[in-house]
Amino acid sequence: MLGYVAEVQDLGGTVTNAVTFACDPNGARTNKTETVSTTSTVSTNLTRYSYDPDNRLLTASTTATNSTALHTFAYDYRSR
Repeated sequence: MLGYVAEVQDLGGTVTNAVTFACDPNGARTNKTETVSTTSTVSTNLTRYSYDPDNRLLTASTTATNSTALHTFAYDYRSR
């Protein structure tokens, strides 16, 4: 399920930055793709999200051009 797309255009109408979100049937974000274009390069960052059965965020993993970052989340019995 597609969440939404946001774009930034230069004065000539060329898209220079775009962010696309995808969501699961519960409305939780599953992917975020960021694309940045310049006159000489295009770079893309992809972030993937995972959730537990209670729809709480467990991980956010971002892959960029030269790096990868993984963030993990934990909750106590009160979901804090």
